[in-house]
Amino acid sequence: MGRLRRNEKVMVGAIVALVAYALIVGLWVALRAMLYVGAAFAAWAVVAVGLRLLASRRARRAGGRVCARCGYDLRASRGRCPECGALTPPW
Repeated sequence: MGRLRRNEKVMVGAIVALVAYALIVGLWVALRAMLYVGAAFAAWAVVAVGLRLLASRRARRAGGRVCARCGYDLRASRGRCPECGALTPPW
């Protein structure tokens, strides 16, 4: 294989530039997709942790003598919560 002529060098340079551009754009698209997936996972994790905390708070309230809806102390109340009017379980 001999030396490349000037126009062949230009063609090889253009091909190399196009391949490099395609790789950079492809990597950017992949990186952007990973960022979106990561952001979606982070949002899902925040919602899941919030729901878990809410469920555990309600479970603690239900275990004690407090209103499951508003958290009012029900030790001296029977039937309904005086704060929000929710029905209370019979203890």
